[in-house]
Formats: sequence, structure tokens, C-alpha cells
Amino acid sequence: MFSDVFALVYLSTSLVAFDKARINELAQHASEKNKRLKISGYLCFKDGLFFQYLEGNQGNVVGLMDQIEKDSRHEVLNLIHIGNIKERKFRGWDMRYLEDGELKNMQLEDMFKWIITSMKTEIMAYESLKENIQKMIQQIVLLRRKKLIS
Repeated sequence: MFSDVFALVYLSTSLVAFDKARINELAQHASEKNKRLKISGYLCFKDGLFFQYLEGNQGNVVGLMDQIEKDSRHEVLNLIHIGNIKERKFRGWDMRYLEDGELKNMQLEDMFKWIITSMKTEIMAYESLKENIQKMIQQIVLLRRKKLIS
């Protein structure tokens, strides 16, 4: 039985320059907003590309995604609805920014590069891409449970 937790991921390309300070500011703002909306997830940024995972009440997540798509600082290239999930994967992460070094330490850097390349060019079937994104999410969840990331 699935709960009312809904998840999606998107890939977007930056239309303005983002340095580390600007990314941290963006993540902080997103964290505050997501906390109000009871949305959790994480954000990655590499080579001008954003990859974000969002989970929460479907209406809140879809409403937030509508706002994200209207943000002039980036252009959404691909949006994948994971759909209803049994439970939150990232409880306590209102919006956790996963930096490049963290992805490398988690041994997810290659998987992340492959996923964003696949999402950008749409070379992979939707269901296969969705499955691989879910594998990456599960790996991050396992690392959190082992307390290798907080």
C-alpha cells in the first residue's frame, strides 16, 4: 500500500553563473521553503546542471515544481515523476545540497554523471532511467542509515 508521499526528480541547465556561495544561498532558500511545505529532498549541481529530488505531499511537490519551472535562472530539461512511494527517503533533509566531493566520497559520482547525461540527451527509455535514479536514491539512503552522510 502506497502512502500519500509523492516523489519526482528533474534536471535543468543553469542560465546564469552559479558559484559555490550562490549555490549554498539557493540551497538555504530552498530548505526554508521546503520546510514550510513539508517537502524533503536533495540538490546536486555540476557543470551547469541541476539535479533535484523532491518528495512530499503530491499537491505541494507538484506546486513547487510549477514554481521551479518558472524560475528564470535555469531551464528544466527533463522531469521524471517517480510517483507515490511507501515512505519518505530523506526525512530531515528539507533540501540537502550534495556537493561534488560528497558524491565522489559516496562513490556516486560516476552514476550521477551517467544519470544527468542520460536525462539531458534522453538516450534512455523513461522506465530504465527512472529505475537507475531509484538505485542512486537507495544508495544515498543506505549511506545515511550507516551514518556516512548526515
